[in-house]
Amino acid sequence: MSVAGRWRKSILAPAALSLVAAVAIAQCAEPTEASPPTTASSTSAPAAANPWPPPQDTVRWSAPAAGTQGLVHLQLLGFNDFHGNLHSPNVSAARPVGGAAALAGTVKALERRAPGRTLIVHAGDLLGASPPITSMLHNEPAIEFLNLLANRYCHYGDAMRFVSASDWRRHPNHCNVVGTLGNHEFDAGAAELRRLLAGGDADDGPSLARPYRGSRVPYVCANVIDRHTGKLLLPAYIVADVGGIPVGVIGAVLRNTPSIVPAWSVADLEFLDEAQSINRAAAELERQGIHTLIVLIHQGRGGEVRPYRAGVGRCVARAARRRRRTPTDRGCTEAGSRPHGARRRPVAAADDAQRE
Repeated sequence: MSVAGRWRKSILAPAALSLVAAVAIAQCAEPTEASPPTTASSTSAPAAANPWPPPQDTVRWSAPAAGTQGLVHLQLLGFNDFHGNLHSPNVSAARPVGGAAALAGTVKALERRAPGRTLIVHAGDLLGASPPITSMLHNEPAIEFLNLLANRYCHYGDAMRFVSASDWRRHPNHCNVVGTLGNHEFDAGAAELRRLLAGGDADDGPSLARPYRGSRVPYVCANVIDRHTGKLLLPAYIVADVGGIPVGVIGAVLRNTPSIVPAWSVADLEFLDEAQSINRAAAELERQGIHTLIVLIHQGRGGEVRPYRAGVGRCVARAARRRRRTPTDRGCTEAGSRPHGARRRPVAAADDAQRE
C-alpha cells in the first residue's frame, strides 16, 4: 500500500515540478451523495511525450453550498529535483530545459499574479547529484538559489527552527518559501545537511562565501529522528500566513530512504512511518485551529499514490510518474501540467520524480 493510501485523512497528491495551483479556502461544505459536484479533468495524450509548451488546462471545484463569499484564493508554486542545476542541464529532452535563471524567472512571474497569496514549496533533492558548478562548492549554490526566491520575511537562522502550532497568532510567519528533504539531501550525512541549512564554513575545499550563512528558507520533515538526541532532525511543520490564512506545511521523506543512500550517511538517523508521522503533525495543527494543511513528501518513482476509497477521503487524485490521472473521488481539483489540487484540509505537494 502506498504512503498516501495509509494517511488518516484525504490528501491530494499533486506532482511538484513547476506546478501552479489556485487554492480556494472557504467554508467548504462536503458534497452529498444526492448532489455530487461536477469535476472535469484533462489528461495528456499517451503519444505526446514531454509536450511543449506544457498543458495549461485548469480545473476548479467547490461545493455548490459553499458559495463565493469568504473565499481566499491561494497559489501554490512547487518544484523538486533541482539538483543544483544552475545552468541548463545536458539532458536528452524533447523540450527545452532551463537552469536556475529560467526557473526563478518563471516562479517569480507567477508569484506576481497573486502577491501575498503565494506559497513556493520545494519537495526535495534541491541538491546532491549536482554538476561541478554546485558540487565543488559543497552544494552551497543550490541553497543560495532557494534563498533568492525567498521574500524579506525569510531569515537566516530559521531553516531548522522548531515552532509550536499554538504560536501562529502571536508570531505570524510570512515567509513565502518552504522545503522538505529528498534522498539526496542525505548524501553527505546529517552533519553536512545541518551545516548547509544552519550555516557554517565547510572544513575543506572552496566555498560559495565565507562565512557561509546557510538557508533563509525553513525546512520541514516529520519522520526523521536523530538517534543521539531522540528528537526530530527538522521541525515536523511550519505555519505560514498566506493571504491571512494560517497554512500548515508538513514535510516527510520515504522511510525506505536508507536503502538508496550511503549507509554511513544515515547511520545516526531513524526513519519513521510516513503516514503516522504526518498524522501526528496534522492532529497537532488542527488542535490549534489550523485546517488548511499541505504535505510535502519526496515520494519517489516506481509506484502510484493510490486514491482513498469513497467514504474515506473527501478529495483524491492520483499521481504517477510522467502520467496524469483523473480524480476518482469527490471534490477534487486538478490544474497545471501534472495532477495536483486543493481543498480545505490536507493537500499534498508530493514529489513523484525522485532520482535514485
